[in-house]
Amino acid sequence: MKTEELNEILACLTRGRTLFHYQKDQHIPLVLKTLIRHGQLQTIADLKQSRYAKWTGHPWVNQFLAQQPNAKATLLPLMDSLLHTETLDFPFILTAGRWGSERQYHWCQTTRRGENLVLHLNLPHSIKTAFEQVGVDTVGQYGFHPHDTIRPTLAWARMDIDLEHGQVLIEEIQSDLIRDIADSIQYALRYQGQMNRQVWLMGNRIHLGQFLAAIKPFYDALYRLWSEAMLTATLHFIFEELGIYDVYYHTWEGGKRLKKLHKYGAPPRSLYSQLPERFGFAATSIGPVMLERDPQVKRRIKAGEGDLRWYRLNV
Repeated sequence: MKTEELNEILACLTRGRTLFHYQKDQHIPLVLKTLIRHGQLQTIADLKQSRYAKWTGHPWVNQFLAQQPNAKATLLPLMDSLLHTETLDFPFILTAGRWGSERQYHWCQTTRRGENLVLHLNLPHSIKTAFEQVGVDTVGQYGFHPHDTIRPTLAWARMDIDLEHGQVLIEEIQSDLIRDIADSIQYALRYQGQMNRQVWLMGNRIHLGQFLAAIKPFYDALYRLWSEAMLTATLHFIFEELGIYDVYYHTWEGGKRLKKLHKYGAPPRSLYSQLPERFGFAATSIGPVMLERDPQVKRRIKAGEGDLRWYRLNV
């Protein structure tokens, strides 16, 4: 988006930090309640006949369905139902920032010229302290990627926003911190019988024993959850802060083509296939209006082989 548009959006957002208390599968009530509120799902029959029917097997939904008389029953009481699932011991801290430029947009991996709004999923001070105790002073701050300048960033999501047509494209979801810790864990497990060895993490040397005792438990708690937590926070931000309910997401093949990613620099395929599908996104050949009308993007679409696909969640 243009810099002036991003400036306007950032000026309207709540200043300072926003706490985000994550629960496992939190995206299910977030999406379903939005669909019910907007009248897209009204009865149990509507839900069972929709692409969200896969969620009827979730304990939160299943418990509600078991209490209803028949498929004609309204879904409105589900709006007041609370999710009871696994929660983390600490809240995340959300902050907003910016990424991209008019000139170097290929280097910044944005689909079109201009800037993206970045939502940072940051860790609390207690986690930062745990890293500092084993000698890692700068956690989750990477100079060539988006990050919060004060707090340790676990992950981020980049968004291109079209206020005129009420659409958002999620450009990227990524975690450098999880990737780096995973690489260090592979090394540590190879030599775990030699506790005097040292592990490299974010430019710091850590004794292998300290790493396995202090850092690996943090990784074990988050490596399966970070992407779900990041996308949940992103959708909540789009719905509640921007008031937009038409959300696009790159497919793995489409993102590589439009952002001109080298095959060795491509992101994990699961982040651009399994993750959006788990959240109820549907594949489509119709892209966001802002890109369908962009001359440079249109040329890249035509230059590629095969039809370009997207994921779309329109609630």
